[in-house]
Amino acid sequence: MIEMLQSLRKRLKRRNLLLDEVRSAYLKDVIVVRELLRKNEPPHDGQSSLNLRPTLALYAPPECAFRIANSGADSYGGHLEVIHQESNRAMELSKCIEQLLEVEQNSRLQVGTTIL
Repeated sequence: MIEMLQSLRKRLKRRNLLLDEVRSAYLKDVIVVRELLRKNEPPHDGQSSLNLRPTLALYAPPECAFRIANSGADSYGGHLEVIHQESNRAMELSKCIEQLLEVEQNSRLQVGTTIL
């Protein structure tokens, strides 16, 4: 129970750090847009102040990979793709299934030959 509580506290701390980073980047973007609107200049190079790529990689499970795909020519928006690869546990279970199927087939052959 204590381990679970400690784990939840760690997750909450990481979430708060991420939220602080998002909040800070948002406020920077608001200031940049406000100044551009005052000057009546075209927007800057289209790059947001927030880059979540390192944070997403931090939370990636060992058998998963994250990829950010932009939708269109601009760097805003897009979606996150999670690529889930077979884990070691899944591969071990697949091998066990193959072995059990072979054992089952051999057992059926033995039963079939003893009945005849």
